[in-house]
Amino acid sequence: MAGEVRVGTSGWQYDDWRGTIYPEGVGQPRWLSHYVGWFPTVEVNSTFYRLARETAAQRWRDTAPAGFEFVLKGSQFITHRLKLRDAYDAVGRFFAPLVPVLERTSVILWQLPPNFRRNLDRLDQFLDMLPPTHRYAVEFRDDDWFHPDTYALLDRHGVSHVWLSSGLTTRHEPVATGDHVYVRFHGLSEHAYRHDYTDAELEPWAERLREVAAVGTPAWVFFNNDYDGHAVHNGRRLIEMLGHAARRWPPADLDVVALPEAQGTTLPPR
Repeated sequence: MAGEVRVGTSGWQYDDWRGTIYPEGVGQPRWLSHYVGWFPTVEVNSTFYRLARETAAQRWRDTAPAGFEFVLKGSQFITHRLKLRDAYDAVGRFFAPLVPVLERTSVILWQLPPNFRRNLDRLDQFLDMLPPTHRYAVEFRDDDWFHPDTYALLDRHGVSHVWLSSGLTTRHEPVATGDHVYVRFHGLSEHAYRHDYTDAELEPWAERLREVAAVGTPAWVFFNNDYDGHAVHNGRRLIEMLGHAARRWPPADLDVVALPEAQGTTLPPR
């Protein structure tokens, strides 16, 4: 179903999830095997901080069952250091070690820094150099980017403007661009990543995403409020609220031999 909403979290390797989300005694190398029992997608944020190792990309690919989708976060060297300027070589270095997992990757996210004001020429040149093999999404942290000219440029390239639930910027404009919708939940007010979303805060988003799915537009939604596992619980709750609009997960034919942790995985009580 093209209009399915895929919900996940921004990363899965958080130490404070040990003993709360992940059972005690389960080592970090097996955490992804648990995670894939709860969600059909994950935003890999480690690729933002450093270049991936090819062996890690192979391990991610081999751990995830069929139908599971990765989303990769673009390098901060490109977005924050270069600010998209003369980035051709850096883009090549970013993609090279990720080849093993690219065939399982649905979207690549580029998060721009809060001190990078609107520069449409530079964004245009950057988007032109990206491989045409994937969907892309761009998140803006500087309010200057929230402008009709920005949305027109993204739409021309088929790139999604990231919708935000966040206290990190003062403006939030859920303008649809490209052929998909991308949403990030960063947490509200001064609590940011410690914020635990209530049903009242999630329901307007569930309604909007049901409308997105109803017109056949695919959506990717990620919770970045990782503190104390809030992202996992909030993500699972949003899936319940979405009903038939959410991608059903896990699949009935999940390989219990290859992924015993994921089969029938239940979350601990809150």
